[in-house]
Amino acid sequence: MALTVCFWGTRGNVMSVARERLIYGGHTTCLSVRHDHEMLIVDAGFGLANFLECLSTETPLSRGGHKFNLLLSHFHWDHIQGLSYFVPIYFPGNEIVIHSPFEREVVTEILNLLFDGSYSPFNGLDSLPCTWTFRKLEHGSEIGSFRVDFHETAHIGETYAFRLVTEAGSIVVATDHDASRTQINDSLVDWAQGCDMLIHSAMYTPREHQQLGGFGHSSFIEAVRNAERINAAHTLLTHHAPLRTDGELAEMEHNLQHMYNTDTRRLSFAKEGEIYIVR
Repeated sequence: MALTVCFWGTRGNVMSVARERLIYGGHTTCLSVRHDHEMLIVDAGFGLANFLECLSTETPLSRGGHKFNLLLSHFHWDHIQGLSYFVPIYFPGNEIVIHSPFEREVVTEILNLLFDGSYSPFNGLDSLPCTWTFRKLEHGSEIGSFRVDFHETAHIGETYAFRLVTEAGSIVVATDHDASRTQINDSLVDWAQGCDMLIHSAMYTPREHQQLGGFGHSSFIEAVRNAERINAAHTLLTHHAPLRTDGELAEMEHNLQHMYNTDTRRLSFAKEGEIYIVR
């Protein structure tokens, strides 16, 4: 039973779809993890609107009966803005299960603001036809065949990385993290040890990181250092800077791969629509 990852959104902060940003993608953060016939969605950036491309089902979404498990790392706009464009929420009988380390009351309060009539023609979550279920994650929570753990990251506001473990392998997802903050970064590195795939924030060049103060994201060099310490077989760097072109990203990827890749470990920049097999 294979364990795979597909990115539906790879950009940080704001969506930036343009001709020169089509290869690595221009939508904000969303990825899906599939183990056999089960799937988890991680974060709900605008890439979530494209997620339905991967679904092959004989029962139309409009007939209901579909369940989607969604992990939310935090509530910054680029991680939740895709929810209102997620087609299953508009049909009765579909269930959206939101899992996060936050208290359920916090999650419902924030997401109700997303649907309060200001950003969509709805008045709160209860006004939508689907069923919403909110579950607070505990360490070692089980969602189908996935065992889920979490760890706080160095970001602005309370934010979490996820570790997803199945019999086919393990994945750590840390899309919003500043590896220069030593104490919390060391703890995160220890926690992530032994994973098969590492998905890590890498938004800035070192100079940009110094000039901008990080804003809760890592430079490419810091991300690579973390990858070396964690020693996952495959590291995927994501949360690309909004205006970074495909050509610029490809050049950086090539340079980092030349420095980092060996027979036992490799590094790539995440691309939208690409399916990555764990192990």
